[in-house]
Order: sequence, then C-alpha cells, then structure tokens
Amino acid sequence: MLVRGRTAHHGGVPADTGTRFEVGSLTKTFTALLLAEQAARGELDLHDPLARHLPAGTALPPNGTVLTLTHLATHTSGLPRLPPGLLRSAAPRLLTNPYARFTTDDVLHTLARTRLRAAPGTRVHYSNFGVGLLGYALTGAASLGHTSYPALLDDRVLMPFYLRDTGCTTTAPTGGTQVTGHWRRRVRPPFHIPGLAAAGALRSSARDLLTFVENLLDPASAEVPPALRALCSMYSARGSACRVAAAWR
Repeated sequence: MLVRGRTAHHGGVPADTGTRFEVGSLTKTFTALLLAEQAARGELDLHDPLARHLPAGTALPPNGTVLTLTHLATHTSGLPRLPPGLLRSAAPRLLTNPYARFTTDDVLHTLARTRLRAAPGTRVHYSNFGVGLLGYALTGAASLGHTSYPALLDDRVLMPFYLRDTGCTTTAPTGGTQVTGHWRRRVRPPFHIPGLAAAGALRSSARDLLTFVENLLDPASAEVPPALRALCSMYSARGSACRVAAAWR
C-alpha cells in the first residue's frame, strides 16, 4: 500500500495509511452492507416496503407504496438522483457545502412531491435520494430503537470490521490525521450531508478501505459472514446481460 502527499497545501503533515479522506459515494457500499447485516439479524427483509420503516405519517410519491429496500439499494427505485428542491437550496454553496442545509425533515417532506422516473424495479437510475432514504429505513428498523445512521453503522459494520479510521464525524479520531479539502488551492470546509448521510457522509483511510474490500472478496474470513452472504444475494437485472449489485456498479 502506498500513500503519498500531505494533508493540506499549507501547514499539513505527511499523509499515511491511516489518514482519513472524504470518500463520498463509497458510503453507499457501507449502507448496503448495513442493510444486509440487518436482514441477516432478522430485523427486516430485503424486500420490505420502504414505508414500513419510515416515520409514521411520512407521505409517499404516487406509486411509492411498491418501493422496497432492495429497490433503493440497487438504484432501481425510480427516484431521481437528488430530492426536489435540493439544487435550488444548494446553489449558493455549490463549491463549498451544497448539501449542508438540506436536513432530515427536508428529505422526508420532499418525498411526497417526488415523481418517480420509472416503475420501481424496471430501470437502473443512480439515486443519492434513494440511498439516503434507505438510511432512514434502516434506523427505523433497528431493534435498538431510534438512533442515527452514523451510530447504527458504527455499531453494526464499522466496529465488527475493525474499521477504526472510518466514520461520519467531520474530524479525525484523537491522534489521527485527516486531509483538508481544497479547490484551486483554496481551503474548503468539511463536507456536511445531514439529510442524505447514508449516501455520502463517510470519511475513511486507505488502510480501512483495503480491509473492507478484502473482507468483501473473502467473506469467510470476515467477522460478519451472514451479512456478506445477504449482500451477495442483492442485485437487480436490466435486460439479460446487466446485473447491478447492491450499491456497487
């Protein structure tokens, strides 16, 4: 493993294998594994309706009653890439923190006025919105009661896999290092995505990501093999030659 560079243009320290980076949409693969873990535990079924695990009274889009957790994980929900209204609110912070002011309440409120682009299960369409909603469903299904997506992921996936550098916090653990984002050599603030955390909030290191991939490639060696088996059972078909695994493209 080779890691080079420094954590910032000015005043940074050398990066190493434990240095944390914002990993963006790689978060989705962890969310899919969390879904599989909860299915293996018996807290939910992979084909449960989305509505079953959302807060009571959450309104769904037209035809949304047939949306399932697997639809969300395999990008076949028919939901658009982003929730309605997010781009408008993000415009003033497009190069800094576009998602920062789009909250949990915003996500759930926009669901009712969302128009599905295709019938669920019939078409692959990449959706941050869909995987973000999946995070809410997973916390709603968790047997330990109401909790946050970051806390649930830490308990069910990150700690069992010994991924000590990985998490949704915007600062590195004590004694660790984290890179500072830049745009044209100008410092950018830590990325915040409160409303769609399950789609892109994670920070991780080269060391942890390598461990994560090794476990996925060799499930028998992992601490949570039932979850990995459940993960491998989730895929969507598009035509006869294209399969999309849960959160993996």
